Order: sequence, then C-alpha cells, then structure tokens
Amino acid sequence: MKAFWARLSDREKIFVGAGAVVAALFILLQLVLAPAFGWRESVGVRRDRAEELYRLVAQASASAGVVAASAGVDLETPIINVLTQTTGEFGVTVNFRNGRNDGGVDANVAAAGDRLFNWLRALEARYGVSVAAADIARSADGENVQAQLTLVRRTAP
Repeated sequence: MKAFWARLSDREKIFVGAGAVVAALFILLQLVLAPAFGWRESVGVRRDRAEELYRLVAQASASAGVVAASAGVDLETPIINVLTQTTGEFGVTVNFRNGRNDGGVDANVAAAGDRLFNWLRALEARYGVSVAAADIARSADGENVQAQLTLVRRTAP
C-alpha cells in the first residue's frame, strides 16, 4: 500500500483522499444514521399499535361483567346455539367453536372491530352471555380483528 501511495502525485493523493472521505460519509450515512432514523419512525408505529390494542381491550372490558336476569333476556337457549343464531346478523365469522362442560363456549371469531363489539353487546343484552376471557388481535388486513373468546352465562343472584 505504501508503494501505491508513493507513486501518486500530490494531485492524485488529493483525489484519492477526497474519494475516501466521500466513501466514509456514505458508509456512515447508510450504516449508522439511516437505521437510527428508521428506529425512531418504527417507535411511532409501535406506539400507535399499542394504543389501538389498548382501545380494543378497553372496549372488550366494557362489555364484560355479570348480567342481571331481567325481563326479555333469554337465559334458556344454550350459548352454542346463540352463537350460531346471531353471528350472521352481525357479520361475524366463526372460525372455531366448542362447547364446554360448564355450558360455556370457546370460540374463535373474526369481524370488523365495531361489528364484533356490537355482537358481544347484543349477546349480553338478549341472552345474558358475557365474555369470561378474550384474546383479541388485529388481523393482517388492519381492518378486522381475530378474537379467541370464552363465552359464559353468569347471572346475578
């Protein structure tokens, strides 16, 4: 390398030095600064996703609770039948449903977020069915949600 550098004229040394500076700046920009700026942008996206998940969970939590046995609430129809009867009305797709020994139902459903929560409210108001457990996540399309639900009927004494 010393022999190569010694053969260069002063003018060539300036050009090689300037080229090295440009290459170093390019490498610095691509390997250090670009990922740092990308990280800041991804933090915003992750924050937005976390806020959306919080909103979904808060909305689902508002729908849960103990249902009082009031007039007009059908407490006799089995939950698995209620699930089958009401999903079409609210545009909810049932991917999986399984009856439990306690009369509850485990179900995996997909729908737009507002339709899902309207359906859950209707289950509670019409049939006294509430959500005992829920795992809700946004689908890849960003508009629908996938929900793994445990539906039960709890009545106040």
